[in-house]
Amino acid sequence: MLSGDAPGRVYRHARRGARSDVVELFALLHDRWRHRRDGLIEVEVTVQTGWDADRLDLGRVGIVPRPDKLCTAQARDPVLLERAYRRSVR
Repeated sequence: MLSGDAPGRVYRHARRGARSDVVELFALLHDRWRHRRDGLIEVEVTVQTGWDADRLDLGRVGIVPRPDKLCTAQARDPVLLERAYRRSVR
């Protein structure tokens, strides 16, 4: 399992919504995932989960995640959003 830095946080965010093997690969490669910055949200659920996981970690680069840019209802949950943001800015 990944831990610590951005890939570890992305993995933690994503592991609840998709296959763990796919999520782990996504966490390792998330900065190369095509279209992740385009604001798309209408894709297969595993991809949605990966994109949300990456977007929930945007605090690491000084960006507060916007709920309207998240794909899943779980990621848009205000409590999860706040926790993810606080983790990402530590």
